[in-house]
Amino acid sequence: MTDRLYAATAGEGITCNSLPLRTLEAKPFSKARVGWIQGHAVQNEQRAVRLRHYIDVNTKRMRRLWAPTLQWTMLARGDLDAIIVYNSEGEDLYSGILMVKEAGGSIIDYEGHPFSGMNKQPYFIACRLEHQNYFMNMIKNGLA
Repeated sequence: MTDRLYAATAGEGITCNSLPLRTLEAKPFSKARVGWIQGHAVQNEQRAVRLRHYIDVNTKRMRRLWAPTLQWTMLARGDLDAIIVYNSEGEDLYSGILMVKEAGGSIIDYEGHPFSGMNKQPYFIACRLEHQNYFMNMIKNGLA
């Protein structure tokens, strides 16, 4: 649909239409563009609603798409500054994590610890390394 083919292999990088992609490098912003991915079971859980609203009000734009893989590719190529994952499941979750890591990004849980492996109820932030504290503070303030 987008006429783009993304491929990522652990330790070998990510490509888009066979061209190397590494856009998750230093890129300043005054207001972030954030993707939101939540699990089907979350629905209108009050904690999620509160955090989602906080992010929506305090960012330039928050995207909630029905195609999480599209959001992962947007982050990998630099069209988003972060993705906030709130208890999401799905087959595309771990391929998205791989894409972001291979593009030079960081995946941390809401406490700032590296997110790795598989988790039955994942809550994490995917972003550029230098923006980790910014997004951790956003989560902290949004859940307060």
